[in-house]
Amino acid sequence: MKQGEFITGAHEATHVSRRRAWKDSVLEKSIVKVIRDGLNACRIPNYEVKARTPCAKCHLWTVAASEPGIPDLIGWIPESLLDLPVKPDMNGTVPRRYARPLFIEVKRPKGGVEGEAQKQFMQRAIAGGGIAMFARDWDTVADTLRASGVHIPEGL
Repeated sequence: MKQGEFITGAHEATHVSRRRAWKDSVLEKSIVKVIRDGLNACRIPNYEVKARTPCAKCHLWTVAASEPGIPDLIGWIPESLLDLPVKPDMNGTVPRRYARPLFIEVKRPKGGVEGEAQKQFMQRAIAGGGIAMFARDWDTVADTLRASGVHIPEGL
């Protein structure tokens, strides 16, 4: 293994160059924070997916590999934010609107590569009625949500 190489899930690699792994993850972490702040401002429940395991050698928590393709952020769009026309049926009953699942894979603006497993996950999520996207900034998220019929206030 070369100096600076970091392989998620191979714990020995975390000891090769923690500094390199930290440097590479700082930018993505900051993008995740901006996106989560935007989602929270819109009152969209969201959670960051992290798999952590304790290291027997150094007693620190390390990031472990999760299921391939699982996105960085998951959540749902509450039915109150969906800008879908609601028409009463023949009996005058208004049909219930349901929340939609949300999946966001955050990528760095430079060098963030969309993995094959991630692309497959996103395709399956969209086919199942969810909103799924790759995002490098908040504007991409807001535009995709608006295009999906979600009410996002202007200026966010």
